[in-house]
Amino acid sequence: MTITLHQHEILTKCYEMNPIPDDNQKEIIKKSIGFRYRSNEVDVWFAKCRAMGPGALWAEISLEKKKMEEQKRKKERKEEMAKKKKITHYQHKKLTKFYETNPIPDCDQRDVIAESVAMTNVAVDCWFFRCRMVGPEALWQEVGKEAELKEENEKKENEELKKIIAQQAAELTESKRLIADKNAEIQNLIKNSVKDQTAEIQKLESWITNLTISSHAQQSDPVRLLNVEKELARVSLQLNSFEEAKLKKENERLKEQKKELESLFN
Repeated sequence: MTITLHQHEILTKCYEMNPIPDDNQKEIIKKSIGFRYRSNEVDVWFAKCRAMGPGALWAEISLEKKKMEEQKRKKERKEEMAKKKKITHYQHKKLTKFYETNPIPDCDQRDVIAESVAMTNVAVDCWFFRCRMVGPEALWQEVGKEAELKEENEKKENEELKKIIAQQAAELTESKRLIADKNAEIQNLIKNSVKDQTAEIQKLESWITNLTISSHAQQSDPVRLLNVEKELARVSLQLNSFEEAKLKKENERLKEQKKELESLFN
């Protein structure tokens, strides 16, 4: 029977006034205690109450309820144990303290315990059931050893990850430093190349000027002087063009080298 204590008390009062109610009276009683869709419950209750009395009937109903609840709990325990869930050392330690105070908590107490350790009522019930069988220490070896090992492994993995991140950060810093050094080196090469090319051009221009002055001094051979001047002009033009192209090519080469270095360290 699924009758509650409150419903049983109401039915007992009705029974004391009339132990054999008719169908109309039964219908009124059913509606008053919420049995509108379970008509046989009230009929069975009155029949049994007349046979054994209200007190004995409630004892029978309570025993039946207890058996049903125990069967339900056994089923839930079996399903929970089949999952083989692991718990942390903190959860086990806190559950052990509750166990030492009360090894057989009721449903309401299990709700409070479950909330305090972040577990379900069924999981707490399963833990207490196993703890009563094997004891806290043996139970920890069963449900907590792998969880503790997993926690240690996760801690080691986190430490290794931190080391890797620190190493990568150091490598990145070193790469940035190398890029900066290479950039400075490239800039120096460009500056030195420009200085060297400028000095070479100045040297050649000086040579051309001296040669021109020397040629002007040879007035006895005008044709030869003219040819020398033309040749000097041609050489000067070619020299300027050659030096400009060479300097441009060198700058392009240095820029390409800079790009390669930057792509290497990025």
